[in-house]
Amino acid sequence: MPPEARSVTLPPLSPLPKKQTLERPKIQEYQSTIRTLSGDLERIKTGQKLNGTDIERRILNIEKLPVPPKITPDSLSNVPLPPKPSERGITEPKLPEKEAPPVQKGNLLGNMISWGSAHKMILSIAMVVVIAMGGVGYYFLYLYAPEPTPGPTISQSPVPTTIKRLNDILGSMADITVNFPKTGNPGDLLSAAIQGQNVDKRQFKKITAVEMDSGQRYSVLGLFDRFFINYPANFKEALGAESAVLLYGQEETFGSDGKPTTIGPAGKKLIILSEIKDQTKAASALLSWEPTMVEGMGNLLNLDPKSASSPNFMNNTYREVNIRYRNFQFPDKTIDYAMMAANNQKIYLVISNSKEAIYAIIDKLK
Repeated sequence: MPPEARSVTLPPLSPLPKKQTLERPKIQEYQSTIRTLSGDLERIKTGQKLNGTDIERRILNIEKLPVPPKITPDSLSNVPLPPKPSERGITEPKLPEKEAPPVQKGNLLGNMISWGSAHKMILSIAMVVVIAMGGVGYYFLYLYAPEPTPGPTISQSPVPTTIKRLNDILGSMADITVNFPKTGNPGDLLSAAIQGQNVDKRQFKKITAVEMDSGQRYSVLGLFDRFFINYPANFKEALGAESAVLLYGQEETFGSDGKPTTIGPAGKKLIILSEIKDQTKAASALLSWEPTMVEGMGNLLNLDPKSASSPNFMNNTYREVNIRYRNFQFPDKTIDYAMMAANNQKIYLVISNSKEAIYAIIDKLK
């Protein structure tokens, strides 16, 4: 038999000693006099009063509104319904029935008469409508004329008008050519050429003065230079390009006794024309030229300065043209000059040795 086991009882273990924890000394924080949020929270927790101004607190009493009762389906079922009309003993009223009028028998003729008058009325209205429509249609077809709508107007460019030249105004005339040599008295040559011509009374002829050697045609200023005429310096600047020298047939002549006569051949008078481009300069030059004009132009116009009957120039007007003139022994011998507007809107200087001649050329240029 095996040996029996013995139970051994051990003594109870003693508990281990607890570890002793060393408490660290608390570090005191820096105490500041400035209020901080953490400091205020600690004072509130400990019940201390915070520094600062006390503000009185007022509690407002707000009245509570009454709570409305809740409506549920059960509460609606308990509400009594209004009674029905049958339960209240009320009967619905009946509307009165209208009786149809009795049909009158035997009134067929009256109905036909009323129908005939209505038919005539309808026809009358239809005829009025047809007549009105016909009148309206006739108006629109034959009488009505719609107003013309304004359209764009086509503006035509003005046709440029050609300005007539001096030769166009004078027209066709017989031409007399007078050749002047470089030497010799030009007045004698001109007088001989004029006396050899026949000119009708109140008619004109053109005189073309040509330099004999070169064949060049003289202008008015060139003719003045050939006759050694002294004129103001600004007179040359005032003249334009167009010029002409004319021979006029004088109708009224005077005998040696001073009596006028129209019998015999026409007297031969000279007319000088020149375009003016500066009217102010021309007027100033002519006025300054008047004291010596007769002496300077006596050889060209066949005038004797000693036989002048008036010492100075005088004023005259013919057809609204101002004329400056100076008389000599007889009225058929004068010196007249004027600045006039011709029918081509140009200004021309006119010089003549006869009053009748300057009137005739004014009529021609007008």
